[in-house]
Amino acid sequence: MDLFDILKSIVRQWYIMVPTAIIAIVVSVQLAGVVDTEFEASGSSIFVGPTERVVDPPADAPPDAEREFEPTNPFLSFNQSIDITGSAAARVVSSREYIEQLAAEGYEGEYGITQGPIGPVVNVSSTAPSPEAAVAMVERVLLGLEVELERLQGGTDAPAFQQISLQQLTVNQEARELTGARRRVLVGGSALGLVAAASLAVAADAISARRARARPDDGGEPEAGSDVRLILPASRPADQPSSERELG
Repeated sequence: MDLFDILKSIVRQWYIMVPTAIIAIVVSVQLAGVVDTEFEASGSSIFVGPTERVVDPPADAPPDAEREFEPTNPFLSFNQSIDITGSAAARVVSSREYIEQLAAEGYEGEYGITQGPIGPVVNVSSTAPSPEAAVAMVERVLLGLEVELERLQGGTDAPAFQQISLQQLTVNQEARELTGARRRVLVGGSALGLVAAASLAVAADAISARRARARPDDGGEPEAGSDVRLILPASRPADQPSSERELG
């Protein structure tokens, strides 16, 4: 059976195809309506190096003179150590233990941490049942990265002017609604329903054609195995007088 035969079967059995397809679409719409709505928010931060440097004391300064500091541009001092430290902090915040900690604190949803093509940049995205929960999760994870960064460096007893810091770049204050799940349910359910309706129409058409072939045509030869009765004219008894008068 090719595509043309299938289309002819569907046309002949339209009274089966159309109601079944309508029912399938209505059910898909109802299922899509009960799918939980999710919202997505995102934010990003960047790990930067020290923002101050020690000023070399003058030659005649006493040995016990206090050190002086001056601001420095941290964006001119990116190196591999910043990338490695940032990756370590992100790994801690992405751990199962940290996820369970945030759940215990009452945060809803899920989150993911990725580092972009530029090593120091870290991106955080979250999905939650409400826009407020999605934004709150992103802000909490970014804060967790900052806290873990300080904890990692705190054990080194390094002076403050040598420590790496985290600067926030962006945070979406308005989460966007994710409609992908509903769309997948609607499209997938409708497609399956149309396939089922077409299959039902083709099957019904095949059954109808089989029954038509099994039914004998009017005036045609009887099929093998059918009962055939021959009706013969009644014979006249020999002793019955003829009604005709013989001519002498």
